[in-house]
Amino acid sequence: MKLNITATDKSKHQHFNYSLELSGKQVKNTTLIICGTILLGIFLNSHLKKQK
Repeated sequence: MKLNITATDKSKHQHFNYSLELSGKQVKNTTLIICGTILLGIFLNSHLKKQK
C-alpha cells in the first residue's frame, strides 16, 4: 500500500511531496491493533459501568 500526499503553499511558492509505503503485513497488524484497542475499550467501559 502506497500513500502519496502532495501540498502546495502558494504564498511561499513551495511544494511538498510525502510518500509512505506500507507492506500488507504492516497494514494487517495495524488494523488488528486498532480493532483490538477499540474492543478492549468497549469491554472495559461496559465492565466499569456494571460495577457502579
